[in-house]
Amino acid sequence: MGVRDFLEKAQRLNRIPNALLLYGEEGVGKSTLALELSRGILCGKPWGCNNCKSCKSFNSFLNKLKGGSLKEISYLSEEGKFLYLMGEHPDFILLIPDGATLKIEQVRAMEEFLDLRPVLSKKKVVLIEKGERMEPPSQNALLKTLEEPPFNSTIIITTSRRENLLKTIQSRCFNLYVEPLKVEKVKEIAKVSQEVAELSGGSVSRAKLLKEREEVLHLAKNFLNSEPFKRYEILKAVEGKDLEDRELFLYLLELFTLKSLKEGGEDYEEALNLLNRIGENLSALKRGVKLSLSLFP
Repeated sequence: MGVRDFLEKAQRLNRIPNALLLYGEEGVGKSTLALELSRGILCGKPWGCNNCKSCKSFNSFLNKLKGGSLKEISYLSEEGKFLYLMGEHPDFILLIPDGATLKIEQVRAMEEFLDLRPVLSKKKVVLIEKGERMEPPSQNALLKTLEEPPFNSTIIITTSRRENLLKTIQSRCFNLYVEPLKVEKVKEIAKVSQEVAELSGGSVSRAKLLKEREEVLHLAKNFLNSEPFKRYEILKAVEGKDLEDRELFLYLLELFTLKSLKEGGEDYEEALNLLNRIGENLSALKRGVKLSLSLFP
């Protein structure tokens, strides 16, 4: 049974857990699935009926989300920092990273929201996007909420790096793995070449990014076959790019290293060392790690 079939059955039986963790590669449809599930929970019918007041309000939210015109609401810290977005539905909030991270103020504001009684629906729903970007204090604050979940509420977390979440958070959520899409499906949706679709790892968003960032793909392809000084130049070039490009470079470098290792084109110890350093750098990128120092020689 696929994850979507499982969630549909859970909705029909009214057995949705208080906390769900949807994990899998970036761009495989976790957010879409979480939003559709949220609509269904708020409506009371699987995936929503699209006709009731709750569904109409939620669909208004979805339209604004796609159009980039969401309404800001007044859950602000003392410094006046914007904490989260809310659409037209009074019983639903979407938490997204404030810059590079999800901050503790956002989690505390979520707690205040969950303390309120539902208005349109019988339940309240919180969707936390990119859960791996929660700072340690944010995760600890969330853990307290998960230990004593508010009555008639569901918290949904999506993440592409489940390992970055506290084990205690993982254990208090019902974990569901969202599988990567098939290569041909990625190729069809993202309208990319066969090579890009294969490199995407089943992720539509990554396929589109690879199509847009050909230079990053070129740099990653050349890295393993380059002399040490050329490798250093490549790393310096990547350092000048934004976080998304640096993450993409490391993802591709990991992919190419594994492929070269399987084909016998890379020294085992050297490749293993490089893979370990790539993993460490992926976790440390948002802290401003210098790739030219951490991946060279």
